[in-house]
Amino acid sequence: MDWQNVRQALLTMRPLLPTALASVEHTGIYAWWDLKGALQYPQGFPIVDIQKPLYIGLAERQGLDKRGIRMHLQSTRMSGLRRNLTPLLVDKLGLLDGAIAFPKRKFSLSAEKEIALTGWMLENLSVTWVLDPAPSRVEAILIDNLLPPLNSQYAHRGEYWSHTDRLRADFHRAARAQRVE
Repeated sequence: MDWQNVRQALLTMRPLLPTALASVEHTGIYAWWDLKGALQYPQGFPIVDIQKPLYIGLAERQGLDKRGIRMHLQSTRMSGLRRNLTPLLVDKLGLLDGAIAFPKRKFSLSAEKEIALTGWMLENLSVTWVLDPAPSRVEAILIDNLLPPLNSQYAHRGEYWSHTDRLRADFHRAARAQRVE
């Protein structure tokens, strides 16, 4: 499938609960959605169209089940989606308490906060996907075309990237500072 067909499929298929990924053992490309408009963005953040994906990713070396469930629904340190959601939900879910900063602006949350973030995601987000044996051939083009607000990689020309990057850097700095105190 070429990138336009993958794009069309991601945008037109019915979004499902994230737990639906648990049964998809194939590789592919996926899109996370905030169709309820549950995320609150800070003042100055560009307007986000909830009819467009929030985040696009791929599962190439492992199935969508492992990527979606083991990474995006469990581990903030392993998930760019979770690391970009965290600064947006830090106050609502109290995510800074117990956060641990790692190099390269990665961080993890305490077990309790990981559960809170996962619960929020399950309650508010949905996902679409397209099976593809080599999703990396279309990932960069899709992200560059759709410019999802929570993608960091391949989305630098978009209006969201600098805002998302700054929020994530601020959270990382705050997590590092709380460990020093």
